[in-house]
Amino acid sequence: MHKSYPADKSKMMKNNCWYVYSHKLKTELVITSNLEYYYWLLLEMNLDIESFIIRPVLKEVPKKDSPHFWLIYKSGKERYVYLMNNKNNITRFNITNSVYISQQMIKDQGTLINHAKIILPFLDIEPHETDIRIIKKYINQQPKTRLTELIGGTFSICSTRIRRTIFYLILEGSLESNINVIDNLINLEVWTSEKLF
Repeated sequence: MHKSYPADKSKMMKNNCWYVYSHKLKTELVITSNLEYYYWLLLEMNLDIESFIIRPVLKEVPKKDSPHFWLIYKSGKERYVYLMNNKNNITRFNITNSVYISQQMIKDQGTLINHAKIILPFLDIEPHETDIRIIKKYINQQPKTRLTELIGGTFSICSTRIRRTIFYLILEGSLESNINVIDNLINLEVWTSEKLF
């Protein structure tokens, strides 16, 4: 397991600085650029990624040229990620399993990034077990369920807790959704291909 470089204080003074809670890592992170922030949002929404480290320490690479992220996939695969904007000029090291992601590639995921900005703050608190059971039971009885239907339903749960539970179940992989293809979360539909109980 790699260690992580601490956030560069000089970057924190020049750039936007984000203090975020990672649902995947169950910890707070300091992110020191917009590009890192947008990529972090995509990582949190990616069901294939098990874990990650920001600014990993690699012995063979100087700090200024170290990757932005080290990703660990659920399949066991690992990957180093360099984020490329129009200004940075990173020396390309011969690091196995490294990928260079452009600012444009991240911008192309704008809809998912916007969804993540709404969803992730709900997950600062884990949902109640009772809420999870009630929502799962309801979804088991429906082929597809809209988020608005759940919020307007006859549950004794407030809308914030319903959203938190649905978003949690989507990011845990318990529910499937159309989140990658919709422009507005109001149109979110969820379903399961197998019984949850």
